[in-house]
Amino acid sequence: MISGVVDKEVPSEEVISYAEGRFELRKRLLGLVLGPLLFLLVLLLPMEGLSQEAHLLAGVFAWAVVYWVTEALPVAVTAILASVLSIALGIAPAAIVLAAYGDPIIFLFIGSFILAEAMRASGLDRRFAFALLRYTWATKTPARVMATVGVITWVLSLWVSNTATTAMMLPVGVGILSSLGRVGDANTSKFPIGLLLILTWSSSVAVGIPVGSPPNLIAIGMIRDLAERRLSFFDWVAVTMPIAILMLILCWLILRYRYRDDRSTEGDIRKYVAIEREKLGRWTRAEMNVAFVFLLAVVLWMLPGAIAMFSSPDAPIPQFFEKHLPESVVAMIAVGSLP
Repeated sequence: MISGVVDKEVPSEEVISYAEGRFELRKRLLGLVLGPLLFLLVLLLPMEGLSQEAHLLAGVFAWAVVYWVTEALPVAVTAILASVLSIALGIAPAAIVLAAYGDPIIFLFIGSFILAEAMRASGLDRRFAFALLRYTWATKTPARVMATVGVITWVLSLWVSNTATTAMMLPVGVGILSSLGRVGDANTSKFPIGLLLILTWSSSVAVGIPVGSPPNLIAIGMIRDLAERRLSFFDWVAVTMPIAILMLILCWLILRYRYRDDRSTEGDIRKYVAIEREKLGRWTRAEMNVAFVFLLAVVLWMLPGAIAMFSSPDAPIPQFFEKHLPESVVAMIAVGSLP
């Protein structure tokens, strides 16, 4: 045995020097600028014998190669960017560009999962929850607490799978019960059971947005393939949102009746919420970035369907979105824009 070999630490990651770090940063910044410039240069070069789509594809390929070589963006993000550009520039429809990966619906599914994870990782979900719980009218009685928690969970579950939403909101529900001294209080009060059940019930009935649950997206895909009818994001919301709201109200009425508790909860919950909001502190840059990307995705998802409702599905804007910015492409743009 060689003395000292066992005790010597081996670093798990290579440590680069300051000069190497500056070189990497400059290389990436150069790549970020050079990629679009090379794309424009390729478009300006005459390429006889190539169709317009092929010419555009050559430019996209040059852009992607520059980003891959300089590592201006992560490799996976560059691959997504190339696919998004191919669809947005009209080189080919989404069904053809994404055929090698699977159905375009899968990208909408994956994009919604990544957005949900960004909300959780940045703390945006908890900030939203405590922003509503801080109001006196929302926490004055157990019934109002149950309603407020149900609404928060339902709104989050419109965009996040019901399992993930329940897991995100469970610590908030347990924290509320702890602040009221109701943990383990099932023998003297039924309210803890009702509060925890509203978490699962409200997340399960949140079917008003397609990305909120995998079966929603599967249903949209089946309707498209079997009935040859394309449901837009807005079409789904217009039909299912009233049903989802009605189911949420019924869930609250049933649990309020079954697990009624008339004791005041105002003061204790306000202290708990104030402490948690203080822990969150001021808005971070990550939270602001995720909120902006999320709102942008929602607008791009809803806009074409809303315009089609008041004009016509054959109007220029809905047709442009269907060809160049379908829901799956919007999801990929949002994912690629996350910090």
